[in-house]
Amino acid sequence: MLPNPLELRAKNHALTLTLHAGVTPDGKNSFYFNGQPNAPTLRVSPGDQLKIAYINDLPSKPHEKCLIGPCMDMTNCIFTV
Repeated sequence: MLPNPLELRAKNHALTLTLHAGVTPDGKNSFYFNGQPNAPTLRVSPGDQLKIAYINDLPSKPHEKCLIGPCMDMTNCIFTV
């Protein structure tokens, strides 16, 4: 059975956190929160303020191989709302 994911809730209509992008020990890119490679579930309501500081700790030259075409030395960041 999987553990319950970390869940953060807004307090006084605001939620502030810092996420780091980094590489896990097995070489995969991941978001880190509080030193763990698991991003939390965020619980906010309409009208709440959400403030996320994003720190990119990924290497400037990726260690992974490109599957097709030449590597462009870019990091793709995907955010969903």
